[in-house]
Amino acid sequence: MGAGRMRSGRPSATATIVACARALAGVDPVAVRLLPPAVSRMLSVVAGARSPWLFDLASLGLVGHLSRRTKAIDRVVARAMSSGISQLVVLGAGLDARAWRMPELASAVVLEVDHPSTQAFKVRRARRLALSAREVRFVAVDFERDSLSTRLTEAGLIAERPSMWIWEGVTPYLTASAIEASLDVIAELSAAGSVLAMTYGTPDLANVPAIVKPIVAPAFGLLGEPLRGLMTPDDAGGLVRARGFSVDEDGPCADDAGLEDRDEAWFAIRERLVVATRK
Repeated sequence: MGAGRMRSGRPSATATIVACARALAGVDPVAVRLLPPAVSRMLSVVAGARSPWLFDLASLGLVGHLSRRTKAIDRVVARAMSSGISQLVVLGAGLDARAWRMPELASAVVLEVDHPSTQAFKVRRARRLALSAREVRFVAVDFERDSLSTRLTEAGLIAERPSMWIWEGVTPYLTASAIEASLDVIAELSAAGSVLAMTYGTPDLANVPAIVKPIVAPAFGLLGEPLRGLMTPDDAGGLVRARGFSVDEDGPCADDAGLEDRDEAWFAIRERLVVATRK
């Protein structure tokens, strides 16, 4: 997630929204336990309605989109773990719960990178949860002051071994230079065979329902997360190829989320997912 408007010891607005959407979509049974207590209680009541279509309509497609995006990346992670990769790095982790809900991570060390404020909150909430991963390490990074490469190395990432990288829902909020700098670090720390799963939005907002396009940019601005890093498929592919990755897949998140999710409603969000392997 983007840093957003950070409040000391609390998660960002987008981290909270994404966790809520995942819980309502039914793709993340742990999400509700990572949310702020008041939000968690309210969500438990609402989720009891068990009406995914209604949730999707009310959220203008966000709940359905987060379901597809989460499933798509889960599949990439599962494939990477089955190939023998044992390091997972989640950039802008927010309230991501994969380390607590994916049995495929049983032999993996998960390194979660995020702003110190969101991470401090998550550490408290996750304290009583049972891990599915072998180990989770919280890597607090203030991108205005800290070196991502240094912090990951200090946390024990072994650059000589292949890693799985998740960069989900982050790039739209970053400047072009920040995206390139982060990809430089990913390439620097990725051994051959490492896998990157990166989501992105396009400049024409083709991933957004036409009816809400006029309010998208202002809405994200009000959340403190203006859209600054939108890119075309050619741009996204060029960025990862320039850093030694080959593009395996690049398309709407629904393409790798399972056939049952391809019939999208008129308000569906079509964010793209690029999956690339380090040569």
